[in-house]
Amino acid sequence: MTNVYEITNLSGVLSFAAWTLVVCAMAKFLFGSYPAAEILYRLASRDRLRRQRVAAWSADAPRHPSDGAAGLHNELSNIGVAPAWQRALSYFLTCFACQAFWSAVVVFAVTRGVADWRAWIFSASAYSAASTMLARASQGRTAAPHRRGCGACGGK
Repeated sequence: MTNVYEITNLSGVLSFAAWTLVVCAMAKFLFGSYPAAEILYRLASRDRLRRQRVAAWSADAPRHPSDGAAGLHNELSNIGVAPAWQRALSYFLTCFACQAFWSAVVVFAVTRGVADWRAWIFSASAYSAASTMLARASQGRTAAPHRRGCGACGGK
């Protein structure tokens, strides 16, 4: 994989373009696969169940905080929020820019090693940006399904 610090001529640019295609293919392979879809399905199921429990509990809750419902209200608001790891995983699986970044991190680590962490992070960021622009340019389609994601991939 080409390190962004090594791009000094046309062959470096062509190598970067070729590795960008590899990163796009890896992101599609890893995150467009059945296991990734299954993880998203299970996260959505958990979220649906959580929302149903909150709706049922809030219907049973007293209407005024003076009735001793202040503690119950706080408990309900905490139940309605998914854990941070679940929100991060859901975001990570649905944002193509994130998918391309982590795919580039894996490819860079396998092909070049992790000795120079700055080159590792900056190169992965450059490959992610190039992959996202390439996916956008291909008739506006992205490899990830259009769900909630970051603004970089258009999955608003």
